Amino acid sequence: MASHTGRISISVPPDKQAKLDAIAANADRSRSYILKLP
Repeated sequence: MASHTGRISISVPPDKQAKLDAIAANADRSRSYILKLP
């Protein structure tokens, strides 16, 4: 079965973006990887 993905954009306050960036950097992953739903 083929996997299909879509693209979505959201806006977040700078403090939330900084937290996301820190989590991603600590995990050596991208923002997208951290935000993907199972």
